[in-house]
Amino acid sequence: MSSTLTSPNFDGIAIKILKLPTGASDTELGWQQLNREEKNRAAAIHHPRARSMYIYSRRILRTEISQILQIRSDKVMYTLNRHGKPFLHEPHLKNPLFFNLSHSASQLALAISRSCEVGIDIQYHRPQKKQQALAARFFSQLEIQYLNERLPADGTWNFYQIWCRKEAVVKALGTGLQLPLNSFSVCPLGADPQNMRIPHFRAPSITEVSVQSIELPYKHCSAAVAWQPPPGHPHIECDIHSALNQQTAS
Repeated sequence: MSSTLTSPNFDGIAIKILKLPTGASDTELGWQQLNREEKNRAAAIHHPRARSMYIYSRRILRTEISQILQIRSDKVMYTLNRHGKPFLHEPHLKNPLFFNLSHSASQLALAISRSCEVGIDIQYHRPQKKQQALAARFFSQLEIQYLNERLPADGTWNFYQIWCRKEAVVKALGTGLQLPLNSFSVCPLGADPQNMRIPHFRAPSITEVSVQSIELPYKHCSAAVAWQPPPGHPHIECDIHSALNQQTAS
């Protein structure tokens, strides 16, 4: 990914999807690259696998950004907006750099762009006994109808496709759940990007955002990426680590 984004001519979105390593050395190496605030957050995570994923994801993020900016990884500074979305805190950065992270089970997804705000979401498919109840609470009427028409054969797959696209949109906008998930629709699903106009949740204005499902070489996981301007379809390069072909959530 970093080699793509070091090119000044690349104005698209670079995506990396990979699997959490199982070695203790990887966690230790990642820990050494965290700043004080990140170490405090990691120490507060009680579940060992969740803590390892947090450490590993920050290591990957720092490594990629440091190579793009050509600085040491411990010099990468970022902070959170008021809704919790991280962004670079580099006062002397000449050109903006946008990024977003997502992880589920042992899968990690990272999106970085020089040209547009991005949001990414990845979800490992788990049996959802309350799938219809979750859809009734968080999906729009159009999405509920779309899902019901495809039950039960492809219900789980379509549920996670919709969920990932909605999460990616919210993350691209950087609003968190201040924007209700049932206030907009990401259907119909398809390989092409979907352009949407979403009313601002606090002002009488319209926000334009696009979303696209990420085609993965397996059916146990779904992912999607969203972006807001520039308009159109930016070039998307996706690097999917071969370890993800393993059909496990270990």
